[in-house]
Amino acid sequence: KTWKRRGDVLVGRSRTNFGSAIKLSRSGEVVAVAAPQDGSVGVNSGLVKLFYWNGTEWNDLGAIYGSFDSDYAGSAIDLDASGLKVAVGSPGRGVVDIFEWQGGTRWVSQRSFSVDVANVGIENRPV
Repeated sequence: KTWKRRGDVLVGRSRTNFGSAIKLSRSGEVVAVAAPQDGSVGVNSGLVKLFYWNGTEWNDLGAIYGSFDSDYAGSAIDLDASGLKVAVGSPGRGVVDIFEWQGGTRWVSQRSFSVDVANVGIENRPV
């Protein structure tokens, strides 16, 4: 067997560390790609982009953005087998948020877990 690329290369903005964390659903039809140094919301707030494979190309399933400067959202991520729930680690706040896909490009926060950031450095990722 050989590896074959599916669709076009997924490209993020430069200097965002896009692709530093990647997770696939069990079927391989949903992919979550992190860019923890994205600055769309604030300096190094971070984001996770999600895509769905429709059989011929990757379609945008939306994005989950960090809330504050230095959140580094997406420093660690996990995706459930179905690809409909994603855990997003934001070590700058010491939080792991669980999001569920609600259709279109809408991801809704279902639950948040926090850790004592005084005892966790940025290298100790909470997911």
